[in-house]
Amino acid sequence: MNIKKYYFIILVIIFYSCDFDIGSRNIKEGIIEYDITYFEDEKDNPIISLLPNSMTLKFKDNNTVSEIVGWMGIFSSCLIMNNKDSISSTMLKIMNKKYFCQTHFNEPSIYSASYEGMKIVFVDETKEIAGYKCKKAIVSFPDTSKSTFEIYYTDEIKIDDLYLGSPYKSINGVLIEFQMELNNICMKLTLNNITNDEVSDDEFLIPDDYERVATDSLEKIFHNLIL
Repeated sequence: MNIKKYYFIILVIIFYSCDFDIGSRNIKEGIIEYDITYFEDEKDNPIISLLPNSMTLKFKDNNTVSEIVGWMGIFSSCLIMNNKDSISSTMLKIMNKKYFCQTHFNEPSIYSASYEGMKIVFVDETKEIAGYKCKKAIVSFPDTSKSTFEIYYTDEIKIDDLYLGSPYKSINGVLIEFQMELNNICMKLTLNNITNDEVSDDEFLIPDDYERVATDSLEKIFHNLIL
């Protein structure tokens, strides 16, 4: 065999077998894992030690499901975003108690109150995080008592409509470092890993054993959980 042809075949095999080499590719399906850190110290707020230290975001067919698990598996929360129907479903499990509520994208959800009036300003500044060249944006609020903060995202990874229906819907790319707030507890999420693994359609369905409740009822349950 011609030596040049041999090396070409080897390079093709390597290229198509490397699942981790996803930069600049348009990914339709996969899993993003984020590490979570908190701005409060466990000594000042003991509940921090029980809260989740990671979040998993799975995406497929322009739909997403984000999941956090805390208290050694006793508590978990999922947010399913059905972009086709513009419906978000929030699921909450506390031991053997399981609840969910649904809202349209233009309606308030239990996660949206902290982001009311949020404004994102894109700036001409970059830095490398987790091996990706990331662009910077500044997040601010009309309520001046809320602090502004920086977020970083990359357009080296193309995933369509990843944040549609969320406060970060104007982000054209994948969030690498950003913030969330749950019941006045602020957390920073930083990308740990991203793969183009196959995701089951069942991930975007609400199990039959979850009880549907009103949004305000789920808010009260969640509020009481982490007080």
